[in-house]
Amino acid sequence: MRTEDLEAFTLEQVLRLNPVSRRRLLYWIEKGVVSADTQVMRPRGPIRLFSFRNLLEVCGLPYGSATSFPSSSSIRSWSDYALGASSIR
Repeated sequence: MRTEDLEAFTLEQVLRLNPVSRRRLLYWIEKGVVSADTQVMRPRGPIRLFSFRNLLEVCGLPYGSATSFPSSSSIRSWSDYALGASSIR
């Protein structure tokens, strides 16, 4: 199955497509660095579905310490941060 054919990616699929640990991705979600487009709460834990855009956001993040990220309010978009834009607002 091609990734272009999928409308949503599960957490497991995102982890298989990225060199990031489950723990780090869940930390980024908790801190609001990345988010899933759809999240359904259930007793055993949430089900998260990521759009292709969400997947690209995860792919574009540096793998280093999440504490080195600027706050989301101080940058225009994560793509600007990933591309190294010099004008941070």
